[in-house]
Amino acid sequence: RRHVNRLCLSTNKSFVESGTQGFLGQVIPIIPKYSQCWECTPKESNQKTYPVCTIRSTPDKPVHCIVWAKLIFQLLFGVNDDSNIIKDLKVEKKENEKIEEFVKNTFIHLYDKDIE
Repeated sequence: RRHVNRLCLSTNKSFVESGTQGFLGQVIPIIPKYSQCWECTPKESNQKTYPVCTIRSTPDKPVHCIVWAKLIFQLLFGVNDDSNIIKDLKVEKKENEKIEEFVKNTFIHLYDKDIE
Protein backbone atom coordinates (compact mmCIF):
# COMPACT_ATOMS: atom_id res chain seq x y z
CA ARG A 1 0.00 0.00 0.00
CA ARG A 2 2.81 2.39 0.81
CA HIS A 3 4.48 1.59 -2.49
CA VAL A 4 1.27 2.09 -4.51
CA ASN A 5 0.59 5.30 -2.56
CA ARG A 6 4.02 6.69 -3.44
CA LEU A 7 3.74 5.64 -7.10
CA CYS A 8 0.36 7.35 -7.42
CA LEU A 9 1.61 10.49 -5.72
CA SER A 10 4.69 10.68 -7.94
CA THR A 11 2.60 10.24 -11.11
CA ASN A 12 -0.25 12.45 -9.86
CA LYS A 13 -2.77 9.61 -10.17
CA SER A 14 -5.76 8.98 -7.93
CA PHE A 15 -6.48 5.63 -6.35
CA VAL A 16 -9.01 4.03 -4.03
CA GLU A 17 -7.79 2.18 -0.95
CA SER A 18 -10.23 -0.31 0.54
CA GLY A 19 -10.34 -3.19 2.95
CA THR A 20 -12.69 -5.42 4.88
CA GLN A 21 -12.69 -7.13 8.23
CA GLY A 22 -15.61 -9.45 8.78
CA PHE A 23 -18.73 -7.49 7.91
CA LEU A 24 -17.00 -4.13 8.29
CA GLY A 25 -15.45 -2.32 5.36
CA GLN A 26 -13.74 0.91 4.51
CA VAL A 27 -13.03 2.88 1.38
CA ILE A 28 -10.58 5.77 1.21
CA PRO A 29 -10.32 7.79 -2.02
CA ILE A 30 -6.83 9.22 -2.41
CA ILE A 31 -6.73 12.20 -4.75
CA PRO A 32 -3.38 13.98 -5.04
CA LYS A 33 -3.49 17.65 -4.01
CA TYR A 34 -7.12 17.30 -2.77
CA SER A 35 -6.98 14.68 -0.02
CA GLN A 36 -4.48 13.18 2.39
CA CYS A 37 -2.21 10.50 1.03
CA TRP A 38 -2.63 6.96 2.34
CA GLU A 39 0.40 7.21 4.65
CA CYS A 40 -0.91 10.53 6.02
CA THR A 41 -4.31 9.04 6.94
CA PRO A 42 -4.51 8.06 10.63
CA LYS A 43 -4.76 4.32 11.23
CA GLU A 44 -6.37 2.64 14.21
CA SER A 45 -3.60 1.01 16.25
CA ASN A 46 -5.46 -0.93 18.95
CA GLN A 47 -6.53 -3.78 16.70
CA LYS A 48 -8.09 -6.66 18.67
CA THR A 49 -9.43 -8.72 15.78
CA TYR A 50 -7.69 -9.84 12.63
CA PRO A 51 -9.06 -10.76 9.19
CA VAL A 52 -9.32 -14.51 8.73
CA CYS A 53 -7.71 -14.27 5.31
CA THR A 54 -4.61 -12.73 6.90
CA ILE A 55 -4.44 -15.23 9.75
CA ARG A 56 -5.10 -18.20 7.52
CA SER A 57 -3.22 -17.32 4.34
CA THR A 58 -0.63 -14.60 4.90
CA PRO A 59 0.32 -14.28 8.56
CA ASP A 60 3.16 -11.77 8.69
CA LYS A 61 3.27 -10.88 12.38
CA PRO A 62 3.78 -13.06 15.46
CA VAL A 63 0.35 -12.03 16.75
CA HIS A 64 -1.27 -13.61 13.66
CA CYS A 65 0.29 -16.97 14.56
CA ILE A 66 -0.86 -16.62 18.17
CA VAL A 67 -4.43 -15.85 17.10
CA TRP A 68 -4.33 -18.82 14.68
CA ALA A 69 -3.09 -21.12 17.47
CA LYS A 70 -5.89 -19.94 19.80
CA LEU A 71 -8.51 -20.58 17.12
CA ILE A 72 -7.12 -24.06 16.39
CA PHE A 73 -6.99 -24.86 20.13
CA GLN A 74 -10.63 -23.78 20.57
CA LEU A 75 -11.60 -25.81 17.52
CA LEU A 76 -9.87 -28.98 18.71
CA PHE A 77 -10.41 -28.84 22.48
CA GLY A 78 -13.15 -26.30 23.10
CA VAL A 79 -16.92 -26.58 23.13
CA ASN A 80 -18.56 -26.88 19.71
CA ASP A 81 -19.13 -23.29 18.69
CA ASP A 82 -20.77 -22.25 15.42
CA SER A 83 -19.26 -18.78 15.77
CA ASN A 84 -15.67 -20.08 15.45
CA ILE A 85 -14.45 -18.41 12.27
CA ILE A 86 -12.45 -21.46 11.19
CA LYS A 87 -15.11 -24.07 11.95
CA ASP A 88 -14.79 -25.39 8.39
CA LEU A 89 -11.48 -26.94 9.45
CA LYS A 90 -13.09 -29.12 12.11
CA VAL A 91 -12.19 -32.79 11.73
CA GLU A 92 -14.60 -35.27 13.29
CA LYS A 93 -13.26 -38.47 14.83
CA LYS A 94 -14.68 -41.52 13.13
CA GLU A 95 -16.37 -44.12 15.29
CA ASN A 96 -13.71 -46.86 15.06
CA GLU A 97 -10.74 -44.58 14.45
CA LYS A 98 -7.76 -44.93 16.81
CA ILE A 99 -6.72 -41.71 18.56
CA GLU A 100 -3.27 -41.83 16.90
CA GLU A 101 -4.89 -42.02 13.47
CA PHE A 102 -7.30 -39.20 14.33
CA VAL A 103 -4.43 -36.94 15.45
CA LYS A 104 -2.47 -37.77 12.28
CA ASN A 105 -5.49 -37.06 10.03
CA THR A 106 -6.20 -33.80 11.85
CA PHE A 107 -2.60 -32.67 11.44
CA ILE A 108 -2.61 -33.53 7.72
CA HIS A 109 -5.93 -31.70 7.27
CA LEU A 110 -4.78 -28.53 9.03
CA TYR A 111 -1.20 -28.27 7.84
CA ASP A 112 -1.25 -29.96 4.43
CA LYS A 113 -4.67 -30.06 2.75
CA ASP A 114 -5.77 -26.63 3.96
CA ILE A 115 -2.52 -25.05 2.77
CA GLU A 116 -2.83 -26.55 -0.72
